[in-house]
Amino acid sequence: LGHSDTRVTRDIYQSVLDDLARDAAEKVVQLVPHARKALAAVPDVMPQADPAARLPRMAPPRKNDASQQDRPA
Repeated sequence: LGHSDTRVTRDIYQSVLDDLARDAAEKVVQLVPHARKALAAVPDVMPQADPAARLPRMAPPRKNDASQQDRPA
């Protein structure tokens, strides 16, 4: 780079790197939300419901007549 001493180069670019690091840190701060949204309260105990109402409704298994005929008796 043509500087008279490597210390001159180091001092120049060190100050540039400090400025770049500060700018990057400020941009990160802008990305972080400043206030947290309040969370809704959740009851400790859920109200009791009919246990059958919570189960998925399932259809009975369908019989495949062809597969029943292929099986030996």
